[in-house]
Parts: sequence; C-alpha cells; structure tokens
Amino acid sequence: MSAPDDLEGRERLARCERILDALDEGVWEIRYDGGPSFFSQRAFTMLGYDPPPSAEARDFLWSITHPDDESTARQLLGELKRGERDSYSLDIRMRGAEGEWHYVALRVRCAERADDGQVLAAVGTLSDVSDERRAALAARDAHRSLQQVLESISDGMFVINDDFEFTYFNRAAEDLLGRPRDEVVGRHFAEAFPEAAGSVFEEEYRAALRTREFRSFEVYFGLAPYENWYDVRVHPHDEGIAVFFQVTTERKLAERALRESEERYRALVQSALDGIVVAGPDQRVREANPALCDLLGRPRDELIGTDVWDLTVGESEGDLGSLLERDPEAAGGIGETALKASDGEEVPVEVRLGRFRQGDEDLYLGIVRDVTHRIAIERERREFEANLQQAQKLESLGLLAGGIAHDFNNLLMGVLGNADLALNTMLETAPARPFVRNIETAARRAADLCNQMLAYSGKGRFIVEDLDLSELVEEMVHMLEVSVSKAAALRLSLASDLPAISADASQIRQVVMNLIVNASDALGDQVGVINLSTEANECDAEYLAATYLDDSLKPGSYVVLEVSDTGCGMDAETQERIFDPFFTTKFAGRGLGMAAVLGIVRGHGGAIKLYSEVGTGTTIKVLLPASTTSDTRKGSAEGRPGRDMAGAGDMTVLVVDDEDTVREVATAMLQTIGFQALAAPSGEAAMEVYLEDPGRIDCVLMDLTMPGMDGQELFRLLRRHDPALPVVLSSGYSRQEVAQRFAGMRLTGFVQKPYRLRTLREALFPLLASPESPD
Repeated sequence: MSAPDDLEGRERLARCERILDALDEGVWEIRYDGGPSFFSQRAFTMLGYDPPPSAEARDFLWSITHPDDESTARQLLGELKRGERDSYSLDIRMRGAEGEWHYVALRVRCAERADDGQVLAAVGTLSDVSDERRAALAARDAHRSLQQVLESISDGMFVINDDFEFTYFNRAAEDLLGRPRDEVVGRHFAEAFPEAAGSVFEEEYRAALRTREFRSFEVYFGLAPYENWYDVRVHPHDEGIAVFFQVTTERKLAERALRESEERYRALVQSALDGIVVAGPDQRVREANPALCDLLGRPRDELIGTDVWDLTVGESEGDLGSLLERDPEAAGGIGETALKASDGEEVPVEVRLGRFRQGDEDLYLGIVRDVTHRIAIERERREFEANLQQAQKLESLGLLAGGIAHDFNNLLMGVLGNADLALNTMLETAPARPFVRNIETAARRAADLCNQMLAYSGKGRFIVEDLDLSELVEEMVHMLEVSVSKAAALRLSLASDLPAISADASQIRQVVMNLIVNASDALGDQVGVINLSTEANECDAEYLAATYLDDSLKPGSYVVLEVSDTGCGMDAETQERIFDPFFTTKFAGRGLGMAAVLGIVRGHGGAIKLYSEVGTGTTIKVLLPASTTSDTRKGSAEGRPGRDMAGAGDMTVLVVDDEDTVREVATAMLQTIGFQALAAPSGEAAMEVYLEDPGRIDCVLMDLTMPGMDGQELFRLLRRHDPALPVVLSSGYSRQEVAQRFAGMRLTGFVQKPYRLRTLREALFPLLASPESPD
C-alpha cells in the first residue's frame, strides 16, 4: 500500500473511532483469531474511567463487573465463542469510578466466522441503563404500593376495561360479593355476573365508559345471592372505569329502624340519667332532657333558646369551644368543663359532643355527665399517691440514715474506745489529758448525731415504758418556757386520765422540744401564741390515711400531742420538704430537726398530721397508739450469772466483730477491766475458737451484722452447744432494733456502739454474780 493510501486508511480509522466515541454506547470487538481487539473510549468514560491500554481493556472490564453477574456473562460469551449461539443480551452491574454500581445493558453477537463455522470475532455494545432501571424499579414499587393500598381499603373495588372485561378485583370486593378474583378477572361482565346483566349496574357502567364522566348511585339489588343495598362510585379513566362500592344494607336498615323508633328514642332520652342537650348551628339549645334540667336546676322552657356559652363557666368555654369547632365529619370528642347551676354553683361535668344531620341542618348533640363524685375520688387518689410517695421517700432515707449511723458507730467505737483507754492509763496531771478529753467529747457528740440519725430511721435507742403523755409534758414546762422567745405566750391544755403510751421518755421529750422550738422560730420576734395540748382520740382508717407515715396504721385509740402557733405558716413547697433531713428555713439549721421527730414517731408506730397556711400559722399533731398493756418494756439482760468483780481475771470473753478496730479496742477494754480476752473476725472463726475448748469461754461479746455467718446464726449455734452460755450483743443499732431480731431468744445483754469502759463494765457486771442457770 502506498503512503497516501496508508494515510487515508488511518484517517478513516480515526474518523470511525471519533464517531464511536461520540455515541452514548460503548462499542467493542474481540478477535479470537489472534488479531487485535478494539474497545471504544465510551465503553470506559461512561463509567467515569480513563481508557486503559488496548491490551488491558478486556481484563479491566471484567474486573469492574459485579461478581454475581460475571459468571453469567462469561458463560454466555463462551457459548457464543463455541458457536452455540449467535447473539445474546444481558443486563449486568459494573462499578463506576466513584465506587457506585451502574446497571449496564450488554448486547453481543458473532461478527465473523471461518468457513468451518468457527467464531473469529465478536462485537458488542455497552449502554448505561441505570436511570431506566431505577425508573422501572420505582414504577414497579409505585405499582406495588398502589396495589397494597387498594388491597387494604374497606371499599370493594374493581376495574373494567373498554371491552367490558374485569382486569382487577380487590380483596374487599371478594369478601363483599363472595366471589374469588380468579373467577372474575379476565371475564366479561355478563359472563362473570350474569345476574346483573341488563341491570342498573351495567347501565351506569356503560354510561360512564361512554361519557367518561364520574357517576355515583345507591341501589337495592334483589337477586340472589347479592340481595343488598349498594353505594357505588364509578371513576372513568383512559382504559376503562374503576368502580368503588360499599354494601350499605346495615346502614339502610339502621336508618329505617331509627325512623321507626323515634318515639322510643325520645322516651329513652327523657329517662336518661345523663343530661342530654341538642343545639342548633347557632349554638342555641333546641332540646334538653329532664336530667340536664335537674342538674342545672332550671326548667326546660328556660333552657330552650339559651346560648350554650351562657351555661358554661369562665375559661372553660375554651375547652367546649374546641370541641364545637371540630370538622362535621369527625367522630366527636370528649371534654370537661363546668356549667352554671341556677343557684350560682359550678357543676363540673364531662361533655361528649357529636354532630348529626337533621333535614338540611347540622345539629350538636351533647351528653352531659356530672363528675363531681369522680373528681373527688381522683383528688383522694392523688393525695393517697402523694402520701405513698412521701412514705416511700422517707423509708428510703430512713434506711440510708440507719445504715450510715450503724457504720459510723463502728468507726466511733475506735475513736471513743481508744480515748477512754488512754484516759484510763493517764495521770490526772498528764499534759495530753485535756486533748484526749476533747477527742472524747467530739466523739460523744458524733455518737449523739448517730443516735439522731437512728431516731430518724426509726431504729433509735428506745427504753420503752408506759407513760402518761400529759405528765411528761408537765415535767417539761419550765424547760419549754425558757426555750420559746420572750414575745411568745405558751399555753397548755393537757388532758387528764389519758391512756398510757408505750414509749421512750427521752425520745418523746425530744419530739416535744423540737416542735416547741420550731413553733417559736415561726413566730420570730413577733408577738404570738404557742398552744400545746394533749388528748385521746379514736381514729378511723380514713383519718389515718391522710397522715404522714400511714404505714397501714390500725384504727383505734391514739394519744394526740398537738402543737400550734400563730406564726408565718408554710407554703406547699415547704410542707413537702419539712421532714427532709437537714432541711431548714432558718438562716442556720440545727441538725435533723423535724426529720428526727418523724423518725421517732415512726419508731413508736405513730403518725403525724400537718396543717399550715402562709400567714395564719401551723398546727402539727403527733398521733401515738395507746398502750394495750400496763407492763413496762424496758430492756433487760438475761444470761448466766458469773462471779464477783474480784474473779473477773479468771473469766475469758470471746470478742466477735468483723471490724479490726472494734476487736482491738474491745479486747483492750476487757483486759483493762480485768477480763481475759480472745478475738475472732467472723462467726465462722468464732465457732472454731469456741469448739477448740468450749469450757474456756465464759462469755461472748459479738457484733450483730457480719459477712458470712451473722450474729443471729452464731447466737443459735452457740446456744445449741451451751444453752447457758452468756452472749452479750454489741451493735451500732439500738436495743429496740436488736430486741426485735432476738425476740424470745434469751439474749444475755446488749451494749450499743460506741461504748466506754464504764458501759462495758456495767454490761458484764451481772455475769459476776453467783452461778446459776438462766431462766
């Protein structure tokens, strides 16, 4: 070939490549006879890639083909290469330059064969059909959604084409007409429903097809098996009509029954227990039944023509108005408002509003129910729930306070016990003695605070005895008078012959003192009166339910301590917090205050009632159950008596406590007062020490709460081995709390932590008497 011819060929080839690259489709040719393959640039640029070298183009296209589509594409290409097919078409997914997947239409055919039929070359095109594919998927999803909607509606629905054949029949139509769609779809109307041929249905459907106008009708069809009233709506479209229908037989029967029972209905309205009112579009009363007249105390003639707004009270008109403004098709609403009675009283009512059609008017129907009683019940329920929440809160705080006090008493045992031991060994002239005294004083004050926390938790250190509350208050009169401000007048009204109460005298004195001091603080510098009175009351369950600490108190006789003042009073927020620990309205608080009062009362099985208003003063009533016995309930020490004080050195006491400091201090104290002492850190260890030589142990001084084997379990095991073995319990909790746990178990004695040498000596002294078995 000459040079000009070669140049012309190259120009022609370049022109062809430019034309191919300008197409929307990528074009390629693969040679199987060893010749070069060709791929247009568009095959790559349509996916965002720069064209690779020709030798790499084929492998590159395979590398970006989706793995799930590659095997199918290779299989079809192999079949074409082997001559098993001349062409094929396939939609595959290919990854774009930015990582997204494109839907690509692949069209391949055989381009050249040898004389023996062997395929020498194949040509194909690549087209990005992602938009068309997505549009098709969207159309399919839209069709599916529309079909789901049509299948879910309650109206029967079917489609008839221009040839008067059914093309669609929804589920509701199947249910309403009792025909499965397989027997209807694809059949002519007259063939599917021969009973309706020539009926008003066929006439209306053909008219809609002819005029392409919407039609609706309601008709009764009397031929079996379709005897019913039907409400039908016909919507023409380009390819036929869509028919929506409802079976309205029940509604028709209901309308007929309504007409036939109008008088009976009127009688029912007149005899209804709820008030019934009918108002016109102008919202004036058209009808009112006797129950409404009685509720408002107005005759019917006076109510007729009255504007409904004249019956409502104040801002409640807004609630009623929002109901009246509802859409006429809405189902109506329920609201609460207040109506004016003839005597001026406001009557709380629940109103159920609706609208109904009468003739050419939309009327309002109101069912009015007196909810006075229900509101009262709800108010009582809310008060009960508030009291229950308060009781639960106080119980939780009480458990926390009791736990803290118990643990803190263990810590104070180390401080106070070591201070006491140090003082016992110091000379009176020792320079350090005043400092140790200060330590002892601070520790005792901390112990007093712990006792207040135990009192708040209801686990205070009570020495219970039968008391006359009036006599106890009389004994405190002088102390109370000096405790109130000079501007306050203290007035007493103490009942005589009060029933006794089983109580701790010191704790009850603290209650009285706290209440009087609070009353005095409420007066401040203003002149006022503080009244203190006692009385006996019979309290029923309803009265007790409205108190603080209503822990299912039993109705019966209660002794009441009442303290009232003419001071500043308390608002609702203050009343809610008055019994919280360390809450105060004063510039500086004084400790647990009313929280301690509440704890003491709770520990005595009583309750508190509070009345207060800002500017008018406060009254607090403390209710304590009257005693059912005259026996005293002071704690007593039971146990096996021991020897006199001179023989203490021959006695061995086993100290059991999981706190290292407590064991060390208790052991040192016992040795100081003349006893021999052994120590065990747990109940299990104590039993091991005891069982090594039971006769060696003369007494056990043990803690109540320990991990593993606690004090109660250890006590049972020791008494099982030696019923006469003296066991003295030591705890950060009070004697009363311990007595409840060891009731009927013949506990020898009790000493509350933190204790001093003298206290421990007094607890163990009864063991030094002449030996004899315990009762």
